[in-house]
Amino acid sequence: MPSPDIEVRELSCTLTESELLARGEAMADAELQEEQLKAERAGVSEQIKDQQVLRRKLAGVIDSGTEKRDVRCAWIEDFAQNCFHLVRQDTGEVIDTRAMTADDRQEALFDGEPKQPAGEATIDLDDVPDDDEQLEDEEDDELGGEDEDALQDEGGDTPEPEPVKTRTRGRQPQPAA
Repeated sequence: MPSPDIEVRELSCTLTESELLARGEAMADAELQEEQLKAERAGVSEQIKDQQVLRRKLAGVIDSGTEKRDVRCAWIEDFAQNCFHLVRQDTGEVIDTRAMTADDRQEALFDGEPKQPAGEATIDLDDVPDDDEQLEDEEDDELGGEDEDALQDEGGDTPEPEPVKTRTRGRQPQPAA
């Protein structure tokens, strides 16, 4: 038993070289543990936030009695109203409507067959000579008129071409009376 005259107190003591190294290793271990705990705490905090978001979302679903889901829908033509309706396949409810374009109506005429690309079935009327022009060319040839190619070969000036007459679509030549 210690004697009443002796008292123990915590006082500063000078460390030996080996004691300093041991304290340095202990400090490095403590720092690693602290960083690991902070990382775990951040992970736990993130998990807590995720659960809070889920809880709020579920509360809204329970409150409204509905939730968002992927539902198959189909666009249906309505030629009477000149539009398309987007219809839910599960309930038949119309959820969206858009106007029908001219291309949409054109495709419907061919029952879904691909349309012919523009330009293939059209005729450029500038390429088709007028009946009057053909007659003038034939008359020049019969009367011995000068040919443009001949003028160019001789080095002469080429006469200015006359304006080309174009036909309107759907107009048929009238038979001579």
